[in-house]
Amino acid sequence: MSKSEKRYFSTETKRKGENTSNYKRLFDELNKMQSYSSDDLKEKFKGEALAKNLAKEKSVLFELLLKTIRNYQSQKSEKAKIKESLMNAALLQERGLFEKAQKLWEKAKTQAYEIEHYPAILEIIPKQRSAANRLGKKGNEIDLLIEEEKKIISILNHENAISQIFYSHLSIFNQKSKVIDGELNDILKQQINTLEELKKNGLLSFYANVKYLQISGLYNSINGMEKKSIVYYRQIVDLWKKNPALINEYNHIYGDHLLNYFSKCIAANDFSTINEDSIEELRKATTLQPLESAKGFRDLYNFMLYYYLNMGNLEGAVSLVPAIEKGLKKHGPHITITNQIDLINNIASVYFLKENYLLSLNWLEKQIAKSEKLIRQDLQRMSRIMRCFIFYKLEQVEKFENCLRGLNRYFRQLGQISFFEQKCLDFLSALKQSTPSSAKNILTAFEKTTEQIFIDENVPNPAWLAELLIAVRAELTNQKSVSQLLKVLESS
Repeated sequence: MSKSEKRYFSTETKRKGENTSNYKRLFDELNKMQSYSSDDLKEKFKGEALAKNLAKEKSVLFELLLKTIRNYQSQKSEKAKIKESLMNAALLQERGLFEKAQKLWEKAKTQAYEIEHYPAILEIIPKQRSAANRLGKKGNEIDLLIEEEKKIISILNHENAISQIFYSHLSIFNQKSKVIDGELNDILKQQINTLEELKKNGLLSFYANVKYLQISGLYNSINGMEKKSIVYYRQIVDLWKKNPALINEYNHIYGDHLLNYFSKCIAANDFSTINEDSIEELRKATTLQPLESAKGFRDLYNFMLYYYLNMGNLEGAVSLVPAIEKGLKKHGPHITITNQIDLINNIASVYFLKENYLLSLNWLEKQIAKSEKLIRQDLQRMSRIMRCFIFYKLEQVEKFENCLRGLNRYFRQLGQISFFEQKCLDFLSALKQSTPSSAKNILTAFEKTTEQIFIDENVPNPAWLAELLIAVRAELTNQKSVSQLLKVLESS
């Protein structure tokens, strides 16, 4: 629950004079907990009837919280208002007040059209037709309702057909197959042709148009045309912007589509249409209070941190750290280990590029502490390598040598090491044996190795490759400006 939803629940409880009820006391205790513990609750209410009936009281509280959230959302949601109007209209019809019921249905239908809530319209039309018949309306009015119903059914059928094609493409895309065989590609092309026919026939809802653009984007992604794919994801964002009523109603879905578009830009290394204004738009669209939602926090800060890093805006990235620390503390149990590791790794990278090696080391240690989880082992291994390199940069000779011995022992026990990791290990071992005169040759050789990997389009860049290349170049050129080094790196 968000803070505003919790506040609404407490206010409603107080208004009803139930501030000291068992369920409110239980709510207050649960709200204080960082993570749920049934034993702690029983200890808190030890000797009370509440402890004995804890399961029942939790069930009561759960139902009340769901009701509270529904009531709270109904104040803002057009869909909830439409549903309430339908219930009120049905009540009026049951009492024979058909004229009043018709006015409510018409009002609800107008609202439904504004947010393209076609299932609600389809529910309203038969009721309007029935009421019109009871009121003895002319056949022309009923005929218009019949035609309107046919149109809505056609829109929904088109939407369903396009949705099926979308999920077919999404299934193929999620398989992440690098090569699409001829037969499968023919099927995809046939589906695209079907899609074009549906679009030509018109009667496409907003959602069908969005799905059409998503399918076109996915089709190009599947066939390796990421630049072309971005165009379609941009059109989805533009389509949303032309429908502010839909953004207000489905803000979280708009946020997902905006994030998808930005993620595509990152994947294609194209940041030309992303700026501070668009990031602020994402912040608002993801959620009004990012730290109140685990998903909102994860999506927003993962993207912003990655974006600032890739743009070389280290000050912008550092400014996010306090909020990320707060969010990790609050939402840790609700965020996957993979997403936590990505955030931690990127923060370590920011501080490394800022040459604040102690803070970078601190975040690397947090990364290494999660090594018991068999997730993102590439980052776990590189965290250990970077820890060793930082001791070298800090000129802490004893720690560097101890760390290097431990690193060699770690990889022997692990029994696996990538090409780049082996090159890093060889590089660190050579540095240990180096003299001031030989160190430059060692750095130059490693720079050449990392640069070759960096510019090879056929090989995915390993974790920390860019950071190491920047650091080595800093050593060789005595440049201290990270922004200059990043420009040098981009020109490679």
